[in-house]
Amino acid sequence: MEAALHPQAFGQVLTRIGRLMRSHLRLVLAIGALPAALLLLVYGLIFALIFFTVQVVHPPIGAKDAILIAGDCVAGVVGVAVMLLTMALYEPAASYAGLALDADREVTCRQAYGVAWRKPGRYLWLLLLRQFIAVGPVIVLAPVFLLLSLGATGAGHIAPALAIAGMLLLGLLYVAAMVWAILVMIRLVLAYPACLAENLTAWQAVRRSNRLSQGGRLRIFLVGLVLYAITYAAVLVCELAFGIVAGLGMIPLVLLQLGRAWMIAGAVLLGICFLSVMLLLAMLISSSYSVAFAILYREHVRLESVPAGAPGPAG
Repeated sequence: MEAALHPQAFGQVLTRIGRLMRSHLRLVLAIGALPAALLLLVYGLIFALIFFTVQVVHPPIGAKDAILIAGDCVAGVVGVAVMLLTMALYEPAASYAGLALDADREVTCRQAYGVAWRKPGRYLWLLLLRQFIAVGPVIVLAPVFLLLSLGATGAGHIAPALAIAGMLLLGLLYVAAMVWAILVMIRLVLAYPACLAENLTAWQAVRRSNRLSQGGRLRIFLVGLVLYAITYAAVLVCELAFGIVAGLGMIPLVLLQLGRAWMIAGAVLLGICFLSVMLLLAMLISSSYSVAFAILYREHVRLESVPAGAPGPAG
């Protein structure tokens, strides 16, 4: 009874996340494979088409530059659209799996995505609503400050001072936007678990997450910060390792004076290996966040039933 009235310690939450990730690694990878593989496929097709057009068709030099610029724009727009659609299915599937695992219930990848597919419109709207709340002020204010800075460029003898002031305002806007986005996401990370567990609409899930996170936002931030630090370190180690392998691989190519074909083949092989490792890492990273926030959701729901005189979930 004494333990039931107190929140889990920060270390206990991290231990629970790690234990669930290790014991259900295959499920975690299977759920995370969809968005990562689909993005990789889409970008691969786009850049393969660009490469074929530039290297095989051999357009004129001016047209080649235009093709490259257009290809980058298409890749950006298509990539964002595909990412939104896949994440609208992935987040509810991963949250559902996290809720089930934390409750010690068995779940399959097919069951998780089956739940996500029942109401894709609701989950897509929740994703867009959450993102807009986080970055909405930036979308509204950034063009205003940008126009002010551009207008200051042609404002006569005071243009340099106004331009500098405009750039400073843009810098302050960026910092304020980052702080705002972090504070908003801390409040709204429980939205998907709440939406699934309580069958809420997107707006109800946003309000529920904001209310449910009260008293435990510091712990939510610390859990997210630890996961982000692990993510950053893992990506850095992978990039460093592949950079060393690439550098060492150049030594025999130079010493043996192998042709350009060998260098291209080695670069392609190394690129495939690098993308495969980063894909695996992305699946683990995205799933760890979903499992973590599902655990925190269940913890905060449990603490709602604690009597008013008992300690809150801020430990």
